[in-house]
Parts: sequence; structure tokens; C-alpha cells
Amino acid sequence: MLATVEEEMQAIVVDDAQVHRIDEVAAANARGGLLWRDEAGDWFTCLKAEDDRRRRLWLQSWSAGSSAPASVAESAAVSILGAVQPEQLGRLFQDAEDLAARTLYAWPHQPPFRSVVGSPSPDDGEALSRLRRIARKVGTLRDPLMLLVDERGLVALDGFMANLHAALREAEGLEEAWLGKGRGTVVRLAGILELLDWSATGSSSPPGHIGRERIEGAVALWEGYFRPHATGLFMRTAPTTTEVHARRAARWLRSKGMTCVTREQVRRDGLSRTVNASDTDQVLYRLRSANILRQMPDGWRAQGRPTNIWEVNPALAHTEGLPEKAEKAGINPPPSDRGK
Repeated sequence: MLATVEEEMQAIVVDDAQVHRIDEVAAANARGGLLWRDEAGDWFTCLKAEDDRRRRLWLQSWSAGSSAPASVAESAAVSILGAVQPEQLGRLFQDAEDLAARTLYAWPHQPPFRSVVGSPSPDDGEALSRLRRIARKVGTLRDPLMLLVDERGLVALDGFMANLHAALREAEGLEEAWLGKGRGTVVRLAGILELLDWSATGSSSPPGHIGRERIEGAVALWEGYFRPHATGLFMRTAPTTTEVHARRAARWLRSKGMTCVTREQVRRDGLSRTVNASDTDQVLYRLRSANILRQMPDGWRAQGRPTNIWEVNPALAHTEGLPEKAEKAGINPPPSDRGK
């Protein structure tokens, strides 16, 4: 279908990872282009070989500008779509962390088998019609279609950004960088959802404003799908110091069969005093996000003084004791945390 749209309009897709090819597509298509790599591993090698200026162009394409550039590529909007083996992503994380933070990841489970016999044929004609409508309406970098967030949409976006701000305080490394792009990514997703919905209406008027429904839909997609995939991938491929300590603490908790633990116990016994109190807090937050620990309410006291006490999820005894294993297995929160 993209090939049909290209024939009717301009070149969109390129499979050559060299920057000069993106230059050519951007020059021919004022809407930008798409780098499509079925196997993107070799693209990382090309990326590493690029000079600093050309590497910077890939970053600038994430938020294409409309000011007069030194070259076409410096203002081009370029999307990257590809498949790659998870272990190869380590090279991207090491050599281009800033680009990795701008990428959405999907690592879905194997879907159940579905026989093609008797299955309805996809409506390619309808999908092509909707792509055509969007392609005709979106405009160019010089004269783009403007989608504005309305007042109710701003309220929803503000609530998301408040939650994101709190999450950033507990993140580090590549996860922190990825979360930092969350605001811009959610707005982009909301715009895509608005265009897709508009393309199905058959309306002759341009797409409307982005409202609360679109923002909430984009947040749900980012928070419920893309974020878990990104977080899980970072933990497996580029674990942070906190993640390494969290795994060690989880194994210690499991081996001791503890039901409650204090921050000082984790720091002193679980981590052998290798971290300070602040870093221990980060480890506890990580274990909390994996539903391995839950902080006891302020009413819990020891000898009349508030104590930093954490409840251990009893289900930890049935896992391998690692935070990402607990999350992948869908480990439930501690009993007193359920239903909240």
C-alpha cells in the first residue's frame, strides 16, 4: 500500500541507511521519509561509522524544524522502522544512547496460531483509502497541518506530565533518558490517533483539535504498552547499577525468606554496605516497581520512632528472585496492596 501511495505522490520509503540517501528522499518529499530496515543490525554499524555531524542529523530528524537549514536533511522528518535481535540493541545503547532514548520498542509474545483457511481477507482498499486521505492532508514541513491540543486535552496532558515527573525522580541511565522523551512521544501518538480516527470518518473538513480522549488514549498506549517493553529491554540489555543492586537484594530477600525488611537491613546485610542510604532508596523503589516490596504506612513505628519498613511479597519465594523475572511472570502485589 505504501508503494501505491508513493507512485501517486512522492518517494517516502528508503532502505539505504546512508545519510546521503535520506538527503535525496528529503529533497524529493517535503513530508519527510521513512527508513525501513527488515534487519536493522547492520544499520548500527553504519551509524557508528558516521561522523558527528551526520549522527546529529539522525537526532534532529526526531523533531524536524522548519527554519532554513544548512542542508535538506537538517530539517527533514525521518522515521525509522525496523526489526532487530535484542542482543544487537546493546550496540545501539552503547554507541547512540541519545537515539535509543527516542525509539519506541515492541517485543510482543508469540501470538496464538490462527488458520488462514476461512479467515476473512483484510480490507486493503479501505486501508489504502485512509492512507491517501492522511497523505493529502498532512501538509509539508514548510506548511504543516496544525493539530492543537484543546483545554480538556491540556488538563489530561498535565496530569500525565505530573506523573511522569515523579517517575523520573526514581529512574536512572537509559530508562531516565527514555522517560524524558515521554512528553513529546505522547503528543506525537495523540496526533497519530487523531489522524487515524479522522481518516475513517470521510469528513471533508480537516482533523479537529486533540482532546482529552486522544491524550488519554496516547497515554494508555505509551504507559501500558511501549513503556513496559522499553523498561524490560533496558534491564536485560543495559542494566543500570541500581538494577544490578536490586537483583542482588532480591536474591538476598528470597534466600532469607523475610516477610519485612528495613532500608538499613537491605543496605547493611543485603548489599554489604556497598551503597549509601540514597542509593538504597533507589534499589527499594526498583523492587517496589516490580511488586517485590511495598512500603509500610507511616503508622508503623519502632521504639516510638517512624521506621522505613518494607513488606516483602510472599510470591517472591516462587520466582527466581530477580525484578524483571517477577514483572514478566506477572507477580501480584503484596496482599495489603491489592485492590488499590
